[in-house]
Amino acid sequence: MAFQGDEPGPSISLSHSRDWFACAMSTAGTIGVDVEVARPGRDWRGIAHAAFGPREIARSTTEHEFYRIWTLREALAKAHGRGLDHVADGTDRAHLGPREGTWPTVFGGETLLLHHHVPHPGVFLSVAILGLETTQIAEAVRNLHITVTDADGAEDAMIERKGEQT
Repeated sequence: MAFQGDEPGPSISLSHSRDWFACAMSTAGTIGVDVEVARPGRDWRGIAHAAFGPREIARSTTEHEFYRIWTLREALAKAHGRGLDHVADGTDRAHLGPREGTWPTVFGGETLLLHHHVPHPGVFLSVAILGLETTQIAEAVRNLHITVTDADGAEDAMIERKGEQT
């Protein structure tokens, strides 16, 4: 992919958790990615009550739903260029959408594209793309590139999404 003149380059985001690494790239808007490995014994219910909005807390009835919301919140914070204050502010941001897949949504008047999936049991991955016009959503889905791999780089552990709508 070559960029010339005043053309903006791609937005790139990185994340890691334990032995897992994720990289996401978009040319459609500002991107954020988060990957989390579930931790045995983690008080995910307590974290949800301390960090999530009321509708997110209501949805966090399972560990899977907790990590779905947590990784979406982190991906949104990264795309906004914010830190944990944005992740744990108690504002509902990730309560809508499917358990897994890619979907558009609007938050605070801004059109977003969100993506969540489980690339390996106990590994949760989310992506957020900001700054989209409604007409750019299909293009953003087609041009979304996400790579997730474990520390060994094992081929069977690598997932690439290139415009797949799940």
